[in-house]
Amino acid sequence: MSASSNAYRKAARQLAQKTANSRTARAAIAAADGNQIIERSIIGSFKLPGTLIAPPVFRSIFQSPVEGVKMQGLRVMAKSLDAFRMVASYIASKPSLLASGSLQVQRSRIVPTAKGLHRSLSGAFAAGDLDTLRRVCHSNLYQTLSTKILQRPAGVRKDWELVSYTGTLMYPRIVDHKIMEVPLRDGSKVTVHQAVVTIRSRQRLTQFNDKTGESTGPSKELDVTEHLIMLRELDPNGSPPGDWKVFGYADETTYQDWLKEKHGLDLLMKQAKAQR
Repeated sequence: MSASSNAYRKAARQLAQKTANSRTARAAIAAADGNQIIERSIIGSFKLPGTLIAPPVFRSIFQSPVEGVKMQGLRVMAKSLDAFRMVASYIASKPSLLASGSLQVQRSRIVPTAKGLHRSLSGAFAAGDLDTLRRVCHSNLYQTLSTKILQRPAGVRKDWELVSYTGTLMYPRIVDHKIMEVPLRDGSKVTVHQAVVTIRSRQRLTQFNDKTGESTGPSKELDVTEHLIMLRELDPNGSPPGDWKVFGYADETTYQDWLKEKHGLDLLMKQAKAQR
């Protein structure tokens, strides 16, 4: 493995950690608005470097023709790179030239899994079901959501309902899908499988008085577009993959977001090379 490849991975890890910290802080501030069906505390907890959630083609070009065209070009490049890495990882998992690869991506299961995790997380967060949240969320997200639940006033119960999926001709769908080898603090490495699934739905949230069982006001119903980030570990040697868990929800990527991330990654790569 080349020195430049190691430097890139180290820089990617550092950028991911810095991005996670800043996004979690911003999300916690935004979460103060209790009138939202989906609280902002679950947005932006973490995503792998290079994750691109591009806006729809016509909307991005209509809003800003120059940046819109650039953004769609980045989409093509990012998807091509992700596909190349996926194929390379599969080939590397082949025990011999003619044998089948042992890497288990299971792409066809991603969207159904995302829908199930989305329903479980949203319902459990509204109901304050910590056991379910612990099962479906990664630890950082669980800590954030469990803290929000424990801060709720006593005697209040919430009920979340998925009324229907919307935009079903195009959604839910995978908008980012990648495999990446990530170095850990102890020097070891882990193969990480990330999928971002965009889900459009109509949701209803009702708040009840826990003692009387009566609603404390009218239900709130909204049409929501969410970009669900799922993550799991993969074993290139063929062991069954770990369970998918929710890492959070992401914002749509803007062209300026992409430039800032690239600039930050370039700086971290230079620092990593200088420390060698």
